[in-house]
Amino acid sequence: MCYKEKNGNWSEALNLGPEVNTVYDEDAPFVDFKNNTLYFSSRGHNTMGGYDIFSSRIAAGKWNKALNLGHPVNSPGDDLYFILTSDFTTAYMASDRAGGIGGKDIYSIVFH
Repeated sequence: MCYKEKNGNWSEALNLGPEVNTVYDEDAPFVDFKNNTLYFSSRGHNTMGGYDIFSSRIAAGKWNKALNLGHPVNSPGDDLYFILTSDFTTAYMASDRAGGIGGKDIYSIVFH
């Protein structure tokens, strides 16, 4: 993460720390600026399969412990690239879950 400094320059990249990062792979970040929430895929934390999608909120400059979004968002396969629409009614993601057409397919999740 980088911060824009008062002089207009950007800070050096900062590691988000152990609440987000693990010794395994973290990938595909998406930020929901309205709710100060980071969505990302990880092979670490507590996964159901390969990559799972997690969220973490920042408050007072600290990231909360990553939360697994669980089933049906996550599967035993690799689940990556989670993004939300601006009205928060739908999310899109890529997954190689069973029943797909290709290696990874794009899925939509509609929130009721």
